[in-house]
Amino acid sequence: GGSVRDAILAGTLIRNRKLDTTLSADCYSACPLIFLGGVNRLIWSPYPRLGFHQVSIEGKATPSDDRIYAVIRQFADSMGANGGFLLNLMLASGPEHLNYPDVWELCEPAITTWVQRGCT
Repeated sequence: GGSVRDAILAGTLIRNRKLDTTLSADCYSACPLIFLGGVNRLIWSPYPRLGFHQVSIEGKATPSDDRIYAVIRQFADSMGANGGFLLNLMLASGPEHLNYPDVWELCEPAITTWVQRGCT
């Protein structure tokens, strides 16, 4: 879990320093936003999971038309990922659950840029 604002700031810092991100354990909630900051976003076998859910404030789901989703989409797009795809992943699950897409689904929309034995 965590703060969307802080995750975007961390992701931006990673990108400004031209660093890569490597997923070595499950990453969910705000963590995928930090992961997006990497110039190269790598996932190694045995494929830890990225988990997505709707943004919440004090446990209550933030409506899909809230400005925060436009901020998230703009951030994802600026990192070279498909922001619309990211929002669909997030909005597919309420804040009390996680949506864990198959790692291979994350290649084409550039949520990840490299998966061992997968996308390049």
